[in-house]
Amino acid sequence: MGIHCALALLLLLGCQGVPWAGAHSLQYVLTIQKSLSGQWSCEIQGCLDKMLFLSYGSSDDRFSPLSHLGKSISATETWKKQVDTLKDTQNLFYQKLLDIQQKYDTIPEPLTLQIALFCQQKGDGLAHDSWSFDFNGQMFHFVPDDRKWTEDHPGSSWMKEWKDDREMNEFLYKTSLGDCKNWLQEFLVYSEETWKPTASLATSPDMSQRKATAIKPEASVLWALLFCFLLLVMYG
Repeated sequence: MGIHCALALLLLLGCQGVPWAGAHSLQYVLTIQKSLSGQWSCEIQGCLDKMLFLSYGSSDDRFSPLSHLGKSISATETWKKQVDTLKDTQNLFYQKLLDIQQKYDTIPEPLTLQIALFCQQKGDGLAHDSWSFDFNGQMFHFVPDDRKWTEDHPGSSWMKEWKDDREMNEFLYKTSLGDCKNWLQEFLVYSEETWKPTASLATSPDMSQRKATAIKPEASVLWALLFCFLLLVMYG
């Protein structure tokens, strides 16, 4: 439950989430939404050790490198591979939301699916990799090591379909244990050369120009801590 709480904070706060002491981490948060008017949108953020280095908005359909780190990485072949994989992830779950809406017409709009891909490398060589999802306030997780799904509140009628979707599970497995780990190792080389901890989710000029999709950071912290407290009370 501890790691699920930490990942909930990551979904809520992005690069301002909980610190990962003694470890390097690479995180991506995708937010796919369908408004009451029927308009779809997607935003993506990429963070290395809480440094925001990548931003995407469907309004201009452009992946933007942020900070010195992002600009250094954007000239590499790995940047292109990363962008392709993030596009594949976006398209995959856009289709999943369409499927859910068509089959389960009782799910109300607006729809919001937040997806967090997280991979971590500790100094002792141990690693942690995971996917977390928040669909209209319902949290669930995919652990690639054993390819298992867990729900914070079991009972979703469509969750079994995701668990049984071998093609999707294989994609999640390969992306987290393969791609994400490789990107983290390569990006760390650039971070050592260009690290200047000045860019953040709140202060990046590129991000400030985008339409805000989250509540203020101060309020987010309080809600996130309350959420984690309730999880610990209910599940121990």
